Amino acid sequence: MNINKVKKNITRKSDGERFAKLAELDEDIFHANDLGNLWGIVKKTTLYQTLSRYLKRGLLFRVHNGLYSIKKVADINPYLLGIKALHRPAYISCESVLYKNGVLNQIPQAITLISAVSKVFSVGDRRYKSRQMKDEYLFNNIGVEIINGVREATLSRAVADMLYFNPKKYFDAGDSKMINWLEVKEIVRSVGYKIDQSRFPKFKFRKADLLRDFRTFVDDQVNDRVLAENLNVLLPHSKFAKIRKVLKREVLTCLNDEIIRVRRGV
Repeated sequence: MNINKVKKNITRKSDGERFAKLAELDEDIFHANDLGNLWGIVKKTTLYQTLSRYLKRGLLFRVHNGLYSIKKVADINPYLLGIKALHRPAYISCESVLYKNGVLNQIPQAITLISAVSKVFSVGDRRYKSRQMKDEYLFNNIGVEIINGVREATLSRAVADMLYFNPKKYFDAGDSKMINWLEVKEIVRSVGYKIDQSRFPKFKFRKADLLRDFRTFVDDQVNDRVLAENLNVLLPHSKFAKIRKVLKREVLTCLNDEIIRVRRGV
């Protein structure tokens, strides 16, 4: 936003105080009622006359019915815009997250949200689709993160959500390592989705791959400090001191031998 333009156009003391309050919130989008409460304007007619005046002077932009911003629509995070326009608890998930992570190849026709209502709407040239979910699942935050001020599903949560709505959903990259199906199943169990898991895609988890992942974890994450903090209480100090220097090396050697054995089918 052009600060010099704002300073030039704000001519009344009350205007300056109002926009100073907006700045304190550190937000870009506001509902009309929220602005009325923030500015202490009780009468609707007075509020909308004030908003109309700010729109004409370029201090605010109308982005949707009853929704205003200090930025133009094109400059607003589209995920944030959709959730603000929906004006109820929601998070980004399903097709939008799946496409973002390369699991779906086709560009979604709309940004997909999950909320307590089923609704299709547009803001500017952006189209949104809200999928309706029961409150007991909607407000379970397992696998939901806050990214740039917006609640967004992780890939595994988005897959679980998609299967909640459509258990037969086909994933373009479903048989690749993009989707952690063990994590998806854990989210389904933890959130409580009533999904017939026998209809899940059947994926084989190769023992060699799991061993390789474990080997990488040990190699990258286990160091002397970790060993000292977690294992020295299990053994007398003299015995622990003897094995500490070789323990990690021996574990990695055993894992390498086991990976080779599994791959050979021995």
